[in-house]
Amino acid sequence: MHRSLSVYRRPLKAARFIAPRSSPIIASRCSSFFAHDWHKKDFMESDPLEAKERWLSDLRARYPSVVDIEAHLVVLRGIVNSSQPGSPQKAEEYIFHHMPGCEPTDDCYEAVLEAWSNSPKEDSSLCILRAKRWFAKIKEPKLQSYHLLLNVVSKGRVKRIKRARAIAAREENAKAAEQILETMTVPPDTDAYNYVLRAWAKVFDPVVSAGKVVHWLNKMEQAQQANPSGSVQPNTKSYTIAMQAYAVLAGYRAKSGKGEGLEEVEQIEALLRYMNELKKQGFQDIVPNTVAYNTLMSAYARLSRFPKHEDAPLKAEKVLRRMMSIGNDAQPDRLSFSKVILAWSNVQRPTSGHRADYWLGKLWELYEVTKKKDILRPTINTYNIVLKAWKNDPMNMEKVFAEMLHAETLDDKDLFLKPNSESFSLLIHAWAKVDPSRALMWLEELMQREVANSAEWSVTTVPDLFHVIIKYAARDPSIDNLVLGLKVFDYYRLSRHPLDVMSYVWLLELGLKAFSTQDHDHDRQEFVVDIVNDCCNDGFVSGAFVRKLSNSETYYEGWTIEESRDIVAELFSQWPLPASWSRNVITEQHVKESDLKRKNFEILSFPPEVQNRGSS
Repeated sequence: MHRSLSVYRRPLKAARFIAPRSSPIIASRCSSFFAHDWHKKDFMESDPLEAKERWLSDLRARYPSVVDIEAHLVVLRGIVNSSQPGSPQKAEEYIFHHMPGCEPTDDCYEAVLEAWSNSPKEDSSLCILRAKRWFAKIKEPKLQSYHLLLNVVSKGRVKRIKRARAIAAREENAKAAEQILETMTVPPDTDAYNYVLRAWAKVFDPVVSAGKVVHWLNKMEQAQQANPSGSVQPNTKSYTIAMQAYAVLAGYRAKSGKGEGLEEVEQIEALLRYMNELKKQGFQDIVPNTVAYNTLMSAYARLSRFPKHEDAPLKAEKVLRRMMSIGNDAQPDRLSFSKVILAWSNVQRPTSGHRADYWLGKLWELYEVTKKKDILRPTINTYNIVLKAWKNDPMNMEKVFAEMLHAETLDDKDLFLKPNSESFSLLIHAWAKVDPSRALMWLEELMQREVANSAEWSVTTVPDLFHVIIKYAARDPSIDNLVLGLKVFDYYRLSRHPLDVMSYVWLLELGLKAFSTQDHDHDRQEFVVDIVNDCCNDGFVSGAFVRKLSNSETYYEGWTIEESRDIVAELFSQWPLPASWSRNVITEQHVKESDLKRKNFEILSFPPEVQNRGSS
């Protein structure tokens, strides 16, 4: 028989409560029930959501009269902080259906706002819309409330929408962030301004983006000058956002031809020097850190893609060496080395691969000394950038790839690496240009892994890998390459990918060139008839396919103009073509009758195989 509640209102040492065995969580926290420990911020802070839900359920069942808003907030904050999918919707449902007799407070609304603000997977437009709704319910917004709203508006996530809409959406969001900042009912602080800087840094137009970021950075400095001890003080993040905006603008200038990008890089270097000066003057919130130096190297990596900036990798190396000498706050990390390697990968000099290997080795050396796995250990992405640096030398690329294959067999998890889909793609593309048979070997390895690998380390094929081997095999036509092309085509047909138009076009080109001599007249006739029938049955007849057959290269013997005309007239005797022959030929605009007529009258003297025999 239970004692009266008055017993539990006495000092805790005078009343020991022993909960029933069915309520272990209550038993472990029995002393908290009437001292209201759940009003403390750290109450059950590290417990999982399920434990908090059981705690509140037991509390409701035994002592419903003591359940208050703070008790509900324990569970509500647990929902917000959980990594479960759909947590924002669950938080909304909790307020609507699981708080009987309790009027939600501003803290409750802010908790739901936080759920939408921090949601990583929900649609961005939905997050912003719902966040604004819940913010509107808060009667007296705090600075944290504004931070949460500015956070979701400034993220710049615009997935699953068309580019034109994404461009407009980011600019709209940046303008919305500005409006929120300008209409705050509490004094803004540095973080509030930084959210606006971030919003404009995400805008697609680099000119507008950089201009607005600098504009708001100047406003921060003006606010600091007006009130040196105030809440608005530009910090490291403020200046690095401006540097990042300049880095993007530098790449845009160089790419568009509206400048070389050097002025923007000079602005980045000037900001970096300014940060160093402020640090020397005692501004503790301004530290030229790793991110700042990485941003400068990122600018050089962007410029290295363009011919006028072949010295960009050397400049990036200079920055990295400076970081290695400074240490402390500017200690280089994995990204620092990756930016230098990327710069060498972009310029594609004869020494690019060697320099990439050199800096990869330096990264491993630094990791071995520090053992900072999360910061310095090379990853698959690091190795993929090195592979790109060797894209014109597949033999050396394969040596780097062999390191990855060896690393995946090691028991030491700190050294474990496993090639991903991009790794295989880079290697297959490199070999396809030089030796299609070697590319096929690695494609077969990838296909085996696609079937056998676990979900955690899954690799996948893409249509482009089948295309590239057939395409480059056609540039060096031979019977062996035709056999290889047919094998790749069969793999493509059996894969999970649907066939497409261009695979037939490239295979037809390969077959016509490989069977171009007079000795292969019969084989060529059979090949053309078979591939046309298959193409028609699969519904992939296209203008490109018909033109490849009717206007391909012809010779004085073997595949001649006359034979080309005869076989085209035989296979495409009916016009218009049957609708079932093509998935995209709806009108004559796609495949015209004129496509069947020869437009190219150039005749090559001898087929490729005859020319090769003559030269040998």
